[in-house]
Amino acid sequence: TYESKDFNALIQAQYYGKGKFDVDEAPNARNIMGVSDWWLFNATVGTKVNDQFGLKLIVDNVFNAKPPFPALAGSANSVPTYY
Repeated sequence: TYESKDFNALIQAQYYGKGKFDVDEAPNARNIMGVSDWWLFNATVGTKVNDQFGLKLIVDNVFNAKPPFPALAGSANSVPTYY
């Protein structure tokens, strides 16, 4: 995060670690046993117009990263599988 009197900027990185669907299953129980890790980057820039008003530009998923296969539900910005 960077902030001055009239300007601010933020870059956010989110990391989702790799995971297994069921650690108690046999290694040959599924074709796909889990998912790999995944990074997501967001950015915000803003300016203060006056004491009562400011503007912000927010870009989620700056690099248009896709979740690792198989993503069971959601979109690149909302992946309930990984929470």
